[in-house]
Amino acid sequence: MNIILKRLVLGTASAVALGLYGCGGDGGGSPSATTLSGTAATGAPMVGAIVVVKDSTGSEVQACSPCTVGSSGDFAIELKSTAKAPFVLIVTEVGSDEPQVSMIDTAVSATVNVTPITTLIASRLASNGDPAALTASGLTAEKISTATAEIKAALQPLLEAAGVSADANPLTMAFKADGTGLDKALDILGKPTIVRTSDGKANVTVEVKTSGSDEDSDTADSAAKISLTAGAVPVASGFTLTKMQATLPADGVSLKIKSLIQHMQDCYATAPAERRSSGATLASQITADVCKTIFVNNDPSKYLHNNTVVSQSGAALPAEAGGRFTGAFKGIFNTVQGLHFDLPEYRYTIKNGNTTDDTRSMDGDVVFTARWTVTDPKAGENLGQSDVGEYHARQQNGELKLIGNQSKHDLNISAQARREEMPAVSDYAYMATGYNIGISERKWNHDNNTGTAKVSIYEQVVVTSPSGKTFTFRPIPGNNYEYLGLVNRIGTTSSATVRLNGAYMNTATTGHPSERFTKEFWGSKTEWTEEALKAIPSQGNWKFVITLTDAFVTANASTVTTNNFTQYRRAINRAPTLAELQATKWPTLKDPLKTSLNTQAANQGFVSISTGGVAGSLSIDGWDVPTGAWAPTYAKVYGSNWDEGTDVASAARKVSIRCSGSAVHCEKESGTTTNTGKFFNAGYGYLQLTGRDSKRMQMWLNYSTRKTNSDVTN
Repeated sequence: MNIILKRLVLGTASAVALGLYGCGGDGGGSPSATTLSGTAATGAPMVGAIVVVKDSTGSEVQACSPCTVGSSGDFAIELKSTAKAPFVLIVTEVGSDEPQVSMIDTAVSATVNVTPITTLIASRLASNGDPAALTASGLTAEKISTATAEIKAALQPLLEAAGVSADANPLTMAFKADGTGLDKALDILGKPTIVRTSDGKANVTVEVKTSGSDEDSDTADSAAKISLTAGAVPVASGFTLTKMQATLPADGVSLKIKSLIQHMQDCYATAPAERRSSGATLASQITADVCKTIFVNNDPSKYLHNNTVVSQSGAALPAEAGGRFTGAFKGIFNTVQGLHFDLPEYRYTIKNGNTTDDTRSMDGDVVFTARWTVTDPKAGENLGQSDVGEYHARQQNGELKLIGNQSKHDLNISAQARREEMPAVSDYAYMATGYNIGISERKWNHDNNTGTAKVSIYEQVVVTSPSGKTFTFRPIPGNNYEYLGLVNRIGTTSSATVRLNGAYMNTATTGHPSERFTKEFWGSKTEWTEEALKAIPSQGNWKFVITLTDAFVTANASTVTTNNFTQYRRAINRAPTLAELQATKWPTLKDPLKTSLNTQAANQGFVSISTGGVAGSLSIDGWDVPTGAWAPTYAKVYGSNWDEGTDVASAARKVSIRCSGSAVHCEKESGTTTNTGKFFNAGYGYLQLTGRDSKRMQMWLNYSTRKTNSDVTN
């Protein structure tokens, strides 16, 4: 699925508190008060993040409430008079899974930065290796100095490439979150991945982001990494000065990304009537300069990403855009006013040598992610809807402008974590890790007869992973699916997910899920071990060899010159290890839904929505999201030969799903074919909640009502 705001509604800029210098009384602190100030950044400034300071007793000793990071990543926190050194600083972005951590050993006003580098130092200092568990008690200047030196030594090629002085201390040096110097190094360092193990310890890894071509294979498998295990010195691999120099982005990229998402926010803050002409559905009908200027050449019609153009969903596109998908930035055309962008993160720079052809990705194009959230109170059920989008932007006149990947095919690769719950056979519930390979179907009117069904333009697509494994996709039989399906030894499936490995959630259950659930596509459990999963590059390039049908090529000979060509997509996350899956926090169903689903699964193998000829509405009510868990943003149910789904606001804990299909499971208004939105004599066998975590990992939580514990029949 194309995630570039296909379901976007709209947003307002929100005020962000500036760095706080004492937050009580008249707003000023006493002359002798201790103030800890510095920069909190992960490349991008940690705008609005909450700062907590704990002292040697474990007490929170910041004088302000709340204490937040300013718009430039700056903070200044006055401490209470009772504060006792040493101190640990914990900075947490709203919606982030993990805080960044830092420390200082003395009770004097001083500079102390908070970054992924200081978090690595905190990991080295924590007795169990978990930076979030670091306590100030027992910290000394000597211990901090030793840990800092170890982390600096591991990172030295990166720091040198970024122009950071060899004698600079990343804990205490003055720097700005402006995409230069230390901040430039932070742009590609990435945030630490923390895996907490059953023995109470934590393993921490950081992988340096890579840059490379989007038009051929690259050497992303040699990405530089640092690994820390409790009690052991850091292990670094792949760090060379030459590689780091080639990987660093241009100066100031993080500031340009920050500026671009602010302009995007300003567009959605503009009154709908001022954004576009009345009744507008196309890019050419956008009138507000504040909206047009976020795109290359100030022209929204230049944007193309995964075959999707800027338009209202379902818009009638002009002939020259025939075959394109609609709905990119559709929120510009809606009536809701208010979309907030935050958590920007630089991902990579495209380096393909193309400096002249602007109809495809160009050398220097920047890829980043950012979270969007609907904030307009008038948005109704869309209020709070949120997702993390991937954006492709081009350097133009000293700014970044949106351009998309300029591809005419909707191809996506997303690392995926999934949990398969089966209440009727709960001992066989399992978790699986892998990739979702999304190839959206494109169909054409092969016989010029609007009365017959359109057929796929694709013969097949062969996908090759960075490690050389190949997977074949073909149109799914029945012509009813909007994506291509994986081919296994039996034939074309309705799945687009490659499960590399998995494990039963009940550790007493013997065997492996792949031995029972054979209808799914599994990799080799002996090949995709924990170490093999760890070794997958986060940003490997995946190759898509596309074969079009001969009939389509022949009928479109004037515009289609070949039926075989290749495109590439770069992942931004690797598939999680099983240990990482087991440490993941998941949403959970709550009663009465949980009990009803469990009971009906055991008794009849499906959940009734309506029976006895009486139409019924479907309310999924509801689920809980524990602290630190990802929140569902989409809900879907599957019947015997249909599925229905809807977007979910990330803050919501229940949702109603309308029946919108053309089949008999939807009630129709009397004497018409118009749906009432209710279900008729229908039940579902599968409930699916999906979303993304803060690192843009695709998360799937599935509840099946199946009564059997195996696809294998004797």
